Amino acid sequence: MKSLVAALTSAVVSASANAATISLNGDGFSVSWDDSVASLFGVPTLVGTNLIFSPTSFGVSSITNAWSALAGTFNLTVSAWSGYQLDSVGFVDGGSYALLGSAANTAVGTSLFVTPNESAGVATFSGSSRASGSAIGYGTWTIGEGESPEVTGLAAQSANVGLSAFLAANGGSADNFASVNVSTAKLSFGVVPVAPVPEPEAYLMLLTGLGMVGIIARRRSAVR
Repeated sequence: MKSLVAALTSAVVSASANAATISLNGDGFSVSWDDSVASLFGVPTLVGTNLIFSPTSFGVSSITNAWSALAGTFNLTVSAWSGYQLDSVGFVDGGSYALLGSAANTAVGTSLFVTPNESAGVATFSGSSRASGSAIGYGTWTIGEGESPEVTGLAAQSANVGLSAFLAANGGSADNFASVNVSTAKLSFGVVPVAPVPEPEAYLMLLTGLGMVGIIARRRSAVR
C-alpha cells in the first residue's frame, strides 16, 4: 500500500511539474488551457474566431443488451485584448452512428458552460440528439446548428469556458450492434471592439477648450 501511495504521489508531482499553459492568439482575443488535462476532444487549432477540434478516438459501441457510455470534457480561458470585449460563445459538435438490429439505439448529449470572470454568474446551454432505427442504419448527427447553442450578451473581458459531450450506445441484444462517435467539435467566439473610455484628463481638456471658446465669444461680443 505504501508503495502504491508513493507511486501515485510521484506521478502527480511529475504531471504538475510537466504541466504547461498553451495559448493561441485570435483576432482581438486569446485562448489558453492546461496541456496536462487530457481530453477526448483532441488538440484544438484556432482558425479565425473558431477553435476547432478533430477527435480521433471519441466513440463508444455495444453488442449486448446494455448501455455503453463515454463522456469527454474540455476547459479553457478566453481573454479579450485591450479595446475588445467577449460578446458570445457558441458550440457545435457532430459525428456518425451505426445501427444493426431493430432494438439498437444511440444517444448523444452536449453542453456548454461559460462563466465570465467579472461576475459569479454562469450561462449554460445543453442540447441532445438521438438516433435509432431498424435493420442496418447509419448516418451523421450534429448538435448546435439547429438549436443555436450560443451564450450571448456577455460583455466580458475574460471568461472560463467548458464544453462536454456524452455518448451512449445499446445493441439491444447479442445479435445487434450500435456505435456512435464524435468526429468534430467547434467553439466560436464573438469578440467585438469597444469604444475607449475617456480619461479624466480628456474631460478636463474638453472643459478647458469650451471655456476658452466662451471667453473668445464674449470678447468678440464686447468689441461689437
